[in-house]
Amino acid sequence: MFDNGAQGRRYDNHDNRELGGQGAVAANTIYRGCMGKLLLIVLAAIVAFMLLSVVISALHFIFWVAVVALIVVVGLRLTGGARRWSRR
Repeated sequence: MFDNGAQGRRYDNHDNRELGGQGAVAANTIYRGCMGKLLLIVLAAIVAFMLLSVVISALHFIFWVAVVALIVVVGLRLTGGARRWSRR
């Protein structure tokens, strides 16, 4: 019918000699060499930051629970002490 010429052709960057001329072509990978390692390091840093944030958030929550419990205990002691003084 019609020929697309160079526009319809797909060129592969792989050379068959990389595999010892076996005839199979290596899979096309998106991230090669240092880029893959860099991506993993960035992902690991993000995960570490998220875990640290979760731990800090949990400690912050426990601190406020302790503050509320302390206020309740002090309030009960003060009102209990006031009742004992009023009975005398």
